[in-house]
Amino acid sequence: NIGTGTASVDVYLGTTKLNTYSIAPNTVAARTFAGRSGGLIKVVPTPGTTARNLVVSQRVLYNGKLNEVIGVSSSQLSPTYYFPWYNNNSANGYSDWLLVGNPSSTSATVTVKIGSAFTKTVTVPPGSTSDITGIPASTTTGPVTITSTIPIFASQRVLYKGSFNEMMGTGIEA
Repeated sequence: NIGTGTASVDVYLGTTKLNTYSIAPNTVAARTFAGRSGGLIKVVPTPGTTARNLVVSQRVLYNGKLNEVIGVSSSQLSPTYYFPWYNNNSANGYSDWLLVGNPSSTSATVTVKIGSAFTKTVTVPPGSTSDITGIPASTTTGPVTITSTIPIFASQRVLYKGSFNEMMGTGIEA
């Protein structure tokens, strides 16, 4: 909390509220949700309060390696995202996957295009995430373009010989 007042926030995994936390000014509140997966993490002001000036991130520990991704506010969501390329060449030690999240209250129709090698359209229900499946093995091309009927977020997770990295897509306003 980089603000001057105490912030009260509710933390959700998908549509399930995990807890409410008070965060004093100029302090950090690190919470662990071990064994939890499957849905977007949402941090929102507790009803009846305002929480401004928060910096929120997610840390993932995988195979002894740490990766941290900064959270995005709803004003930073976009209907279009880009990644430079997609590399799922397991023979070279790569394993990529794409994830899209829909924090809104309406469904999103999302189209993923990887170069000219792959196109798929999925529906992402409100308050949920979707892994993009069915990408042919050994797909190594780009760019990756993700478009949606409403603002969403998108990330690409890469495993490489036991290391893990996740990066958020670059959002472009249409």
